Amino acid sequence: MDLKTKLKDVARKRGAVAFGVASVDDADALKPVKITWGVNAYTKKLRNSMPTARSVIVFGIASQDDADELQITRSKGSFEWPGYTRLGLIARDIMRVLRECGFKASFPSELASYKRIAQLAGVGSFGKHTLIINEKYGPWLRLEMVLTDAPLEPDKPFDENLCGRCDRCVRACPMRALKPYVIDPDRCLVAAAEMDRVPPSMKKAMERHSPLITPNARVMCTTCQKACRYTSAERRRSSIARRVKGRNA
Repeated sequence: MDLKTKLKDVARKRGAVAFGVASVDDADALKPVKITWGVNAYTKKLRNSMPTARSVIVFGIASQDDADELQITRSKGSFEWPGYTRLGLIARDIMRVLRECGFKASFPSELASYKRIAQLAGVGSFGKHTLIINEKYGPWLRLEMVLTDAPLEPDKPFDENLCGRCDRCVRACPMRALKPYVIDPDRCLVAAAEMDRVPPSMKKAMERHSPLITPNARVMCTTCQKACRYTSAERRRSSIARRVKGRNA
C-alpha cells in the first residue's frame, strides 16, 4: 500500500468522507484573496508555515445533523464547536503516520486559502454561498488540512461549476449577506453569533435561523446550505430549529 492510500484509509477510519491532495507549488500559485471574516487579511502561502512542504492533504467530515452545528459559549469570547472535534483527531492520525514514515507534518496557517485549496485537491466546487460543494455531500463538508514534505501524488482539481445558474442560497439568506461567491460577514448570522452582543437588527432572524437550545448552546445558521440543491431531503429534516420551537419552523 502506498503512503497516500494509507493516509486515506486512516482518515476514513476516523470518519472522513472526503480526501484529496494538492501540490504545495500549485496551492501557493493561487492568487491571494482577502479574508474579511474576523481577520481582515489576505491569504498566506503554505510555505510560510512549512518552508519544506511539498504536499497539502485536505480532508472533510460530513455534517449529518444540526447537532453537528452547535456553537457552545465557554466564556466571554470563547467558543467551541463539538461537531468539528473529529477533524483534529483525523489530523493527529495523519500526522502520526507521516512522522512514522520519516516525514514532517503540521497544520497550515489559519490564513491559508482552505476552500480554494480544497477545490484544487478535487474535494468539490466553490459555491455561491462561499462553501465547498461536494457532489455527494453538498455544502455539508467541514474541512481541515495537513502540510507535509512527503511527495504525494496530487489529485485532479475540481473544475466543474456545480452551481450553474442556481442562486437558491443567495435568495434564502435571511440577512441578504450573500452575493454569488461573496459573503458579507457583517450581515451573516454565523458571524453575528460570535459577537458579544447581537445587533438589534439581527435578533429576530437569529431567533428563527440560529436559535439557542440552552443558555450557552446555539445552532449555527445553515439556511443557505439547506436551500442548496445538493442538500439531501434527509439533511434538511435533521433540523433542531424545527423541533425546539414551532415558530422556528
